[in-house]
Amino acid sequence: MKKRWLLLLPLVAVTLSGCSFLKRLIFGDDTTSEPIHYVYPDPVIQADIPGRSIYKSFSYNLKDVLETTGQKVLPSTGTQHLLVVPVQFRGSTLTWTASDRTDIEKCFFGDSSIEGEVGWESVSSYYKKSSYGKFILEGQLTDTFISSYTKAQLNAESHPDRKIVDEFEKSSVYNTLRKQYDTNADGFIDSIAFIYREKIQVTNDDMRWWAFVYTNDSTANVDKPVVNQYMWASYYFSQKANSGNPHGGAYNRDAHTYIHEFGHLLGLDDYYSYYDNNSYDPSGGQEMHSQNIGDENIYSKLALGWIEPYYIKTDSSITTTLYASSYSGQSNAIIINDNWNETPMDEYLILEYYSPTVLNEKDSQQDYAQNARMFDASGFRMYHVDSRLVAYTKTANPAFEKRLDTIDPNYYNFIGASNTPNYPYSRLTDPYEINNFKLLHFIQSGGINTFKHGDKASTADLFMEGATFEASSAFFTYGTKFNAGNEVGYRISFGKCDAENMCGTVTITKI
Repeated sequence: MKKRWLLLLPLVAVTLSGCSFLKRLIFGDDTTSEPIHYVYPDPVIQADIPGRSIYKSFSYNLKDVLETTGQKVLPSTGTQHLLVVPVQFRGSTLTWTASDRTDIEKCFFGDSSIEGEVGWESVSSYYKKSSYGKFILEGQLTDTFISSYTKAQLNAESHPDRKIVDEFEKSSVYNTLRKQYDTNADGFIDSIAFIYREKIQVTNDDMRWWAFVYTNDSTANVDKPVVNQYMWASYYFSQKANSGNPHGGAYNRDAHTYIHEFGHLLGLDDYYSYYDNNSYDPSGGQEMHSQNIGDENIYSKLALGWIEPYYIKTDSSITTTLYASSYSGQSNAIIINDNWNETPMDEYLILEYYSPTVLNEKDSQQDYAQNARMFDASGFRMYHVDSRLVAYTKTANPAFEKRLDTIDPNYYNFIGASNTPNYPYSRLTDPYEINNFKLLHFIQSGGINTFKHGDKASTADLFMEGATFEASSAFFTYGTKFNAGNEVGYRISFGKCDAENMCGTVTITKI
């Protein structure tokens, strides 16, 4: 689903078009939860062999990076908490009924195993499944928050959401409740969503009444915890799309949009391009953080600490079985780059075995908004990731300092590349790199990059049995080399795709 907004940044005034990860640009936890395997067979964990290692944890992840910039990102493992605030404007004819409140409560915290409770998944059930039980979301719907502002008054504001947040923070009614939702006692509410009852009113130039996540520039208050990151969205995103509500989903109690936005509260970026009306989406579009559909992709799961990938570095050839990332957090990914720094924040190839099951199932069977649909067959999905870090000085006017080999809390740390050219929080400085280095690029099996011509990914772009891959200029700025300059250096041959057992074999050969 296309998303846009208008924001004035502290460094430069610039119009942004895009979804939702509005950041303040001044600019994980361990868990004992068992993985969820549903009704599918457990993966067979292959013993280590020379040239292949299993990585069960990393020294830092996405949350650690973002917190160097002052963002209070929700931990992506363990039991976490969300406060959901239904907002009603003064004098509005659109009031929250008991039924409306139930819709939103179920969208965020409903049990998808109960027939009819939610249209697809709730936010909590989605992230429990996507994380293999490593992330558990709990929370509650507050009493309806009656604003003193009318819709007309808020329409005159450049940031109506900020007015509501400011008003909420001054409300004595919520002082006790919001302190309960500062579980780490850092003076900030762990995470919060404001759901307004008004209809979605959006144009290309005015995205104030769209869905987004914003990072508030606020000072911690342990006695009265304040809002740092928050979600802003309409009730109508939960309702089935029709002529009067074209931005809704495929079902009533449809949480697709809220699920997408909640991923931003965990620190995930959007993977489509905000530039040129999204004409070039390097991710291919069939992503929760592009078109609001399916499971989180394998890079997102890696960045959030949910998977245990294989790392291949060999002078010969290795054959490995991968299990579907839709149901197993183990044996489900391969990372390739001989110079890998052993964290998610680097450049590498990452492979997963895709299956149209679990969180991919419903979205592979029917279209979501704008004809978005997940792949309806099994196969391998491969990405070129460039999530290398860059450092900016912690000064009144932050300036680029250097590229980083590892996280450095003495600087603001940012992921340098973005899927949007010239995007303000893409911290590259060279115009050539800004235009050509992508955070997440889906490599198409046909060997031709059709995404740059506006195409979206299809099942034909998955690597099937008999397909091979070697790096080329179709997907790599420097031909057979990574953006960092070292050779990719491997031929990848794809073997049997076993849809019934949700696994496939792949051979990686040094060249």
